[in-house]
Amino acid sequence: MELYNSMKGGCRMDKDMERLGKERLKRVRRRRQLATFIISMAVIVLGITAYRLIQPASAEDQKNSHDLIDDIKAFAKELNTIIIVTGPVDYVTDGNKCYMINNGCKEMSTITGTGCMLSGILGCFLTVENSVDSAAAAVKSMGIAGEIGAYKLKEGEGNATLRTYLIDALFNMTDEELEKSGKYEVQ
Repeated sequence: MELYNSMKGGCRMDKDMERLGKERLKRVRRRRQLATFIISMAVIVLGITAYRLIQPASAEDQKNSHDLIDDIKAFAKELNTIIIVTGPVDYVTDGNKCYMINNGCKEMSTITGTGCMLSGILGCFLTVENSVDSAAAAVKSMGIAGEIGAYKLKEGEGNATLRTYLIDALFNMTDEELEKSGKYEVQ
């Protein structure tokens, strides 16, 4: 009888295992969908990082660098993604349209984390609308906030203060200010 009861319990356990297997399968499928989504979004970050390595040295070099524009447009088309190159002139392209943005200030390069801030802002903008126009608006807003922050700096204040002013400017940014202060060309 004891053997029979233990076998009977085993059968119940098999059904529990089968039920747990289905639950686990659902979780695995959800994880795969999430991983696929994350990987598709990571291409943008890879594009930013990869092209920082080949960026021209000066603003004048960048303005005259049609080769760079052609290269990043081709790469964006090949990957079917948006690529952003930051520097004295920022480039944002999806392979068809390319924004050349002239906002920002040289002091932004002295603030640790501005690239991370831009990544966060991009995430917010692209969540609302996944387009090259939205990505360009994010880059413009970061540059404008940097300009506002640099303008507010007083004698004796440094990059830690600039970071605070930049964050405040982002927080207070309006659509009107973004449109009015954006300095860009589209190619």
